[in-house]
Amino acid sequence: MVTQDTMKTLSAQPVLQHTIRIAAPQSTTSIKPVLLRQVIGEELRNIRTKQSRTLREVSRSAQVSLGYLSEVERGQKEASSELLSSICGALGTPMSVVISRVGFEILQREQLQN
Repeated sequence: MVTQDTMKTLSAQPVLQHTIRIAAPQSTTSIKPVLLRQVIGEELRNIRTKQSRTLREVSRSAQVSLGYLSEVERGQKEASSELLSSICGALGTPMSVVISRVGFEILQREQLQN
């Protein structure tokens, strides 16, 4: 139970004040995040176009709908590992090569932003 004496003691205690500092933005331009799905899509499209193949040809070979493959290439859809494996197989390119190139590209873009 809180008594009058306890209340007087508590009110006599100094009040600690905390200052919260909010960091100002470092620049007025926003840094655009590097999205894995976009870089994967760009790499898949680069490989396909270098082979002079159409979306239709690759989608048939990979057993993926043409619309879905197009969305993956444009970075609008995330490709599952199974789907990525199928697309890479249809392109005749090992998935490890695609992933390595994508990783290197992301590294370069991140370094440009810093």
